[in-house]
Amino acid sequence: MASTGIVNNMSGLSNLAFINGYINIIDNPLLVTLDGLDNLSNVPVQLRVVGNNSLTSIAALKNVKGVSFFLSVGANAKLETLTGLEGISSIGGEVSIALNNSLKNVDALNGISYIPNYLYISNNPSLTSVTGLSNLSFVGNYLQMDNNASITTLSGLENLANAPNYMAFTNSPKLSFCAVRSVCLRAISGSIAIYGNAPGCSSREEIAAASECRPLPVTLQSFTGKHVSEGNLITWNTSQEYNNEGFELMRSADAVSFETIAYIKGNGTSSMKHEYSFTDTNRAAITYYRLKQIDSDGKFTMSRTIAVRAELDRMKTIAYPNPVRGELFIDASDLNQPYSLHNEAGNLLREAVTIPTNGINTSTLQNGTYILTVGKEKIKVVVAN
Repeated sequence: MASTGIVNNMSGLSNLAFINGYINIIDNPLLVTLDGLDNLSNVPVQLRVVGNNSLTSIAALKNVKGVSFFLSVGANAKLETLTGLEGISSIGGEVSIALNNSLKNVDALNGISYIPNYLYISNNPSLTSVTGLSNLSFVGNYLQMDNNASITTLSGLENLANAPNYMAFTNSPKLSFCAVRSVCLRAISGSIAIYGNAPGCSSREEIAAASECRPLPVTLQSFTGKHVSEGNLITWNTSQEYNNEGFELMRSADAVSFETIAYIKGNGTSSMKHEYSFTDTNRAAITYYRLKQIDSDGKFTMSRTIAVRAELDRMKTIAYPNPVRGELFIDASDLNQPYSLHNEAGNLLREAVTIPTNGINTSTLQNGTYILTVGKEKIKVVVAN
């Protein structure tokens, strides 16, 4: 399907659900929205929305789930967001977002995790953020971002596990932070172009020297505990270690005051996976643990805190630490249940349909008492930042 010329709406296409080919919505100077494409759910080959100078919304594309080859949104002068593309979870080829004068972010691309060919984000002068790409884990060929006059940071590319074959970040005069993992990998070793940006992201050498690009002392893949017949079995895995002297395993009865109960020697510097374990014969109903990882120079970092419960107490939900400072963890026998957090006035502050495996950020909450509801249980939580 192609649309060109004097078109101001898509209302005549309201029954369209499937296109076995191309959708090109190009050069329609009067087109304001794509209303009428609300039932479209699949684009087998190509979706291009380009050169529509009056277009302000593509929200009607909200039911599109995938594009098998090429997604392009470009030269739409008044388009401020990509709202409508949130449902797209698969791209079979490449993505181009370019020449959109008013586009402020790419948040609506947060469902995309895999782009086999390239990602091109260029000449979007109002673009300030790419945090919407935080779920992107793979770009196969190249990633290029250039001439984006307002962008200051590449935060959002942290989870790009592989570094594409080629990367380029150029001619964005306010871009000062580029030291995210995928860019670090290419800056240290690989094909990358860096120039025309602000200090902090002005050259490959500058990025490679950034503290964020230095090897992490330890990459902790997992840290878990379970109650066994001998006591509490604590296990953790690392995927890489750099000057790792060892670990102190620390225990607490209240998630506030900890004592060291064991020291486990590390593996120095290694890029191999290593597994560690320790059995604590403590048999309290609830016990909290954390790791203190110690470098060869004496510096150390702390892991998150985990809770281990005896089987007799498995049905109880735990919120810890309580009082909480910055991050609250929930431990329950069933994580597939909703939670919510209200203040004493009954105002809803946090909620989700399932219990998060990571902590809940409480750093922005005022000190005081809050009510945490997990399933049918209610727990008083004191915030003391």
